[in-house]
Amino acid sequence: MDNSLKNIFERIGLNTKNGLIYKNSKNNPINARIKYSLKHIDYDALYALDNNPLIIFKEYNNINDYTNNYKKLLNQIWNLNDIPILFICRPDQIEIYNANLFNEDESRLAIFDKLEDLKSFQIEDIVNGSFFINYKNEFDKSKKVQNYLLNNISETKNILTKNNLPNNIVYGLIGKLIFSKYLIDRKIINYTTDDFYNIIENKKNYLTFLG
Repeated sequence: MDNSLKNIFERIGLNTKNGLIYKNSKNNPINARIKYSLKHIDYDALYALDNNPLIIFKEYNNINDYTNNYKKLLNQIWNLNDIPILFICRPDQIEIYNANLFNEDESRLAIFDKLEDLKSFQIEDIVNGSFFINYKNEFDKSKKVQNYLLNNISETKNILTKNNLPNNIVYGLIGKLIFSKYLIDRKIINYTTDDFYNIIENKKNYLTFLG
């Protein structure tokens, strides 16, 4: 089966006249904040309705490329917090995800082996809302990034205060953690996420990192 994005676009009724936007398109009406964030994401195209991106598409030409990179893509789209649906096109299958849910297995809406199976993912069904009605239960489970972050902050605060740390130190540590991760995600400082996790697991390394 030829699972190229071109064939997928034809099958679901998507083209540049009704909302398809290729990554390098000069005519990109999406707002500047989202457009800037997308610069850091490896994708191929978007579908936008009224200038709001609803679907992001990525094609992997071989299985190794997919295996090595798709989890990073899932995390990036979830962190972006603005695009609810992700299409991943691989040589043997098409995967569709609820990009607002931070769990790979639960976020996967469907896996298709044939283009013909995409009949339930037509663009007209996105526009008229029937797609979201059909998948209401899946999207009701969505956990937006800000909610996930707030829960993590609350849990971290509870752990630290149990160790009798004063609140000003607790909030200072949490603030530095969040800001440090932001600098790493934006590639402002030259550390990987794995580097950061290794650092914060060791008190001495973390204090050295903070300078």
